[in-house]
Amino acid sequence: IETDEVNFPIKTLRHEYIPDTGGAGRNRGGNGVEYTIQFRGVSPDVSVFGDGVVIPAFGLAGGASGSLNEGFLNRGREDGKTLLSNEGWNRCRDGDTLTVLAAGGGGWGDPLDRDFNAVLHDILDGMVSVAAARDSYGVVVRDGSVDADATAALRLDLRAKRAA
Repeated sequence: IETDEVNFPIKTLRHEYIPDTGGAGRNRGGNGVEYTIQFRGVSPDVSVFGDGVVIPAFGLAGGASGSLNEGFLNRGREDGKTLLSNEGWNRCRDGDTLTVLAAGGGGWGDPLDRDFNAVLHDILDGMVSVAAARDSYGVVVRDGSVDADATAALRLDLRAKRAA
């Protein structure tokens, strides 16, 4: 980040993982990253080219797909705009921001087979929310700990619903 700010007229406002963007799986897909830069003293033309805007990274062997790529100019502001892949150039001004939500990877294997302690670590690391742990992995977390009995019961219930 510091090297980019020294070499280019930008300031990095945000650069962090996005929770719940990696596809659920026995092996969770890698989380996407959100980054926002602000243009400083320049008026560049910005365009977005790339894949993953319409079709996400696939999950395999029962794993879920990851999140999609997204891009925004001046996200959250009145003059904000969602960027579309290959739409052409957008003129920016000094102080404008570019936000990119990089896609998450697809998961591999059945999410209900992921070790519940691994899911707890995902929660503690900010990669997976408590709600996604419950809904996608069948893991029940209460007061910062896995409820093993509730987790076993929920996983049985989720597997039964799949079979129905």
